Amino acid sequence: MVTPSPNRSLNRTLHSMLAQILSCCSGPISFDMRRHANRPSSWAQVNLQLVLNLLVLTCAALSWSFAGAQNADPCANEENTVEINRCLDRVFKARDRELNEAYQSLLKQLSTSNSTDKTDYPGIKKELADAQRAWIIFRDSDCTALYKFWETGTIRGIKYAYCRIEHTEKRTIQLKRWARV
Repeated sequence: MVTPSPNRSLNRTLHSMLAQILSCCSGPISFDMRRHANRPSSWAQVNLQLVLNLLVLTCAALSWSFAGAQNADPCANEENTVEINRCLDRVFKARDRELNEAYQSLLKQLSTSNSTDKTDYPGIKKELADAQRAWIIFRDSDCTALYKFWETGTIRGIKYAYCRIEHTEKRTIQLKRWARV
């Protein structure tokens, strides 16, 4: 009876582990070790190194995504709908303050003391103010529609709050990037 070498056994185990990890994300993976049994040992070492690298990268990506998911929702530890809604209201108010700060900062950037600059800053500020008012109407209408869709469930307030927070975060990023070159 031929016993498998330790490298081949470890290689088979790692392939199995990697296949299990990857099958969670992308469906079944099959790997036939018999097909590769006659390859030189250097190929097995390269293959083993590749599998180890993939395994390390997969574990790092999973731990990074879990850490990000834990930090992403500041209201995840709240225990009931009322507490979640209160928490989300606080989060929204904080994001709305950030939005207003970004908007005011942008308005300040749209001023010049340079007399040779022929840019129509007052016109730009007016257009920006009109756009901001229209955006607020859009955000509120979009989130109200979502609220109405879920109005028979207790999750309606949570859906509405997350909608407002998400729109506000995106708009804040837009305003911060607006005048960048």
